[in-house]
Amino acid sequence: MHRTKEFAIHTLSIFAYSLRYVSRIVVRYSALALLLCAALLIGQPAQVAAENRATSATIHSTARAAPRVLLVDDDGDNPDVRSRVAQPLNALGVNYDVWDTLVNAEPNAATLANYAMVIWIGGHYGSPALATEPALAAFLQGGGCLFLSSQELYYNNNITPFMQQYLGVAAVIGDVGHAAVRGTGVVFGGLGPLTLDPTQISPQYSPSDSDVVTPTLASELAFYSDKGNSGVFHDGGRYRSVYLGFSFEAISTVTGRQSVLQRAASWCDALPLVFTTAAPPSAILGQPYSHHFTATGVPKPSFSLAGGTLPPGITLSADGVLSGVPTRRGTFSGIVVSASNGVNPNATQNLTLIVARDGRVFVPMARR
Repeated sequence: MHRTKEFAIHTLSIFAYSLRYVSRIVVRYSALALLLCAALLIGQPAQVAAENRATSATIHSTARAAPRVLLVDDDGDNPDVRSRVAQPLNALGVNYDVWDTLVNAEPNAATLANYAMVIWIGGHYGSPALATEPALAAFLQGGGCLFLSSQELYYNNNITPFMQQYLGVAAVIGDVGHAAVRGTGVVFGGLGPLTLDPTQISPQYSPSDSDVVTPTLASELAFYSDKGNSGVFHDGGRYRSVYLGFSFEAISTVTGRQSVLQRAASWCDALPLVFTTAAPPSAILGQPYSHHFTATGVPKPSFSLAGGTLPPGITLSADGVLSGVPTRRGTFSGIVVSASNGVNPNATQNLTLIVARDGRVFVPMARR
């Protein structure tokens, strides 16, 4: 009987120890499983609705195609107006990223260069800083299109060379308080009247802070009201811009905001590609030759021979590299190189490529 009791006690001890061991394994591997699940969730593409708040600098509205549009949320959440822009963009089916300046600093030139169109929304008080203007200028010179809504740009920065050259603003009168605006010109003609009611967003959102904006001779009027001009658009040849002296998000209806963004986006997509490299130099017979064509546009364009004949031994790649070893000298004229990205109108460059015998190109002198 005594031995049986000791055996039972010993058996229970082993069982208890086994339970502790198994429980440790369960806890340990349960924690590991949780960590793996978390890692998998974190690793998934961020398919976040654009109107949600950002916890990082950029939100991808979709994980499929690389967005061509960047929405810069510069409202400082004072108040938060992002949803007033996201609603019409989503309704139009625009694929876009979001950059929140409250989370990160304002985007630099390298970031902006990834996009064809930048929609910059200043909200009640926000605007691009003076230090950001060179980055915006570089973005535009690279073939970008800027849609800027900031009723405090003039108050924050005054008139700058960037505003004059790239936005097409000649003069500003501050704080006139547009109550409703009408579109005009080739881009926004026929729109409106569009009622402006920022108090829909917040009772503290002053309706009197919008400005009168006078276009330069090189730009055109985009919007006006009974208080005066309220927006301009500018076609710089290789870039385009729209500047609103009133808060875009204050347009009272989603359909009104959608119609403005649709016109602006269509105008941006119609911006032709532009070659950014000069005509290729002459080649030398029997010597390796290389020239790289570049052009504006997002996505980056591909290049093809649209006319004429290249010298024997020379080929053109889709990424714009003209290379090879020429095997015949002469003057090859009528060559046409085309740049295309499937969105913007194509660009072409007409050129003549000379293959010289020893590097010297002889031009006959005109007879007197």
